[in-house]
Amino acid sequence: MRVILASSSPRRKAILNHLGWNFETISPDIDETQHDGETPAALVRRLAMLKGQSVSKKLSGKALIVAADTVVSLNGRIYGKPGNNDDALSMLRSLSGHTHTVYSSVALLMQNKILCDYDKADVTFRNLDEDTLKAYIATGEPLGKAGAYAVQGRGGLLVKELKGDYTTIVGLPVILLCNMLLQLGFSLSNLMEVS
Repeated sequence: MRVILASSSPRRKAILNHLGWNFETISPDIDETQHDGETPAALVRRLAMLKGQSVSKKLSGKALIVAADTVVSLNGRIYGKPGNNDDALSMLRSLSGHTHTVYSSVALLMQNKILCDYDKADVTFRNLDEDTLKAYIATGEPLGKAGAYAVQGRGGLLVKELKGDYTTIVGLPVILLCNMLLQLGFSLSNLMEVS
C-alpha cells in the first residue's frame, strides 16, 4: 500500500525510516494558528487532522496518510516553533529548570477511515545559564522545533529527565501510531513489511 507522510519534518521521516517503511512525503499547506482557549491536546489533534486532509486533497487512489503535530506546554502556555533566535532564547529561558509536557498527535487517513489521537511525555530541563542557551541557539538547531529544541540532537544535552515515549518528544509517537494502525486492521506482521 502507498504510504504518505504528510510532513516535511526530517525527524518524522527518520522515525519512519527506522521502522523500515517505504513512504513518500508530501508537505501539507495549512494555517497553524492556535485558537483562543485551545488546549495543547486539542491543538495538536486539530492540526494533525488538517495536515492529513490537506494532503488527501492532493492525492488520487488508495493510500495511507500519516500526519502529525507537536507542541510543548508549560504552565498552560503553548510553545510552538520559534520565529527567530530571540523567540528561541525566550522559550528556552522559560523551560530552563522546569518540567514541561510535549504533546504529539497522529492522524491516519485511509479511504473513508480516519483516526486521530495524541500522546504526551514530560521533559525536565537542567538549570541552564545564558552562555549555554546562547551556545545552543548558535548551533541553529532550535529553529523549526516545537519548544526550540531537538531532544534527538544537541538539545538532548539540555534535558535532565524524560518520562514517556521518546518518539513522542521527537514528534511521531511510534507506540500510538502502531496502536492506531492495529485499529485500522493492520497486523504487526503487516507493519514489519510496509514497503
